Amino acid sequence: MWAVCDNSCTVVSQSFTRGCEQKDSRKGRLSLEDIVKDYMTTQLPFPTIVHAAGNLPSWYVHHIGYNTLTVGNHDDSAMGMSGSSTWGNPVTPYGDRELPELCANGTAVAANGQLGSGTSMAAPAVAGVAALLQSANTDLQMWPEACRAILMASANRNVVGGTWWGDVAAGIDGKAGAGALDARAACAIAVAPVPSGSAPPPSPMGWDADTMDDSCFTTSNVADLDYVVSVPAANVATTSTTQVSTASTTAFVVKVALAWDSSVQSDDDHPTASVLDWDLNIVVMNSNGDIVCWSCSFDNSYEVVEFYAQPGVLYTIRIVRARWSSTPTWFGIAWTVTEKPWLLRRP
Repeated sequence: MWAVCDNSCTVVSQSFTRGCEQKDSRKGRLSLEDIVKDYMTTQLPFPTIVHAAGNLPSWYVHHIGYNTLTVGNHDDSAMGMSGSSTWGNPVTPYGDRELPELCANGTAVAANGQLGSGTSMAAPAVAGVAALLQSANTDLQMWPEACRAILMASANRNVVGGTWWGDVAAGIDGKAGAGALDARAACAIAVAPVPSGSAPPPSPMGWDADTMDDSCFTTSNVADLDYVVSVPAANVATTSTTQVSTASTTAFVVKVALAWDSSVQSDDDHPTASVLDWDLNIVVMNSNGDIVCWSCSFDNSYEVVEFYAQPGVLYTIRIVRARWSSTPTWFGIAWTVTEKPWLLRRP
């Protein structure tokens, strides 16, 4: 409250948790603090709020608000999660809420004359990169939804398991969220906003943010604005929509993240509830109009897709709504194309 209300901070990191939050999270019930932070992100100065997931793996993630980012802790190499990083998902109506959203290095971190480990060290790393994004493009100071989307889309190393949506669809409780924080990739997306206009041109990376209401959708509940990803050409056909050729040396990976806000109810500026009354999904199609991947969870305020792409092909990102209300929501979307060495590819 002090950082946002008294000092107008547009990025906040919280590295502490409270025992009572564990009880709320276990029942899938937002704590009063979760509700307050969800409310703060939708009010001036629209802060991007980041917090630690906790350091007891057998526990449920402490912070389960919709409009913030919860961060887990990977090891120094980003090849595995810390054994103490909390990753248990809250109980939700459809059982597919996935927390934490992101992970970062929190192992033997030296900063400010101190050395420490845990999600309390990982969360400030994500907040620091959020501040870098807002420095690279000051428009992002007003769009925490876009900051969330950029940070997740740029997390191009999945520390454990498969893709985010692959794990959610299979009922796997992911430990790493969308993947490991990547500051360089995030900043590259931050300086590539979508040009204004009704038909954004194809690009290998970019982001957008806006208000979403009923007028943004067609009668088939598809958003009336498409985003087109351009994958660089290659001398050798390196990928297909499902697997990479064994003759390949590199693979192009497209990653897209979409984030939006809950509706926060208040009584005389006192927040009383945070309700996820919009359910948005991502569908990606190739140039033939065939669906190549999608992400359609029910209980999250974000979606993430990741797939191997054909070089030189254009892919269309579409936002589809499954649940909505008369109350508009703010959203942010981001995408990037990464060329990965053959040895780093995974099924």
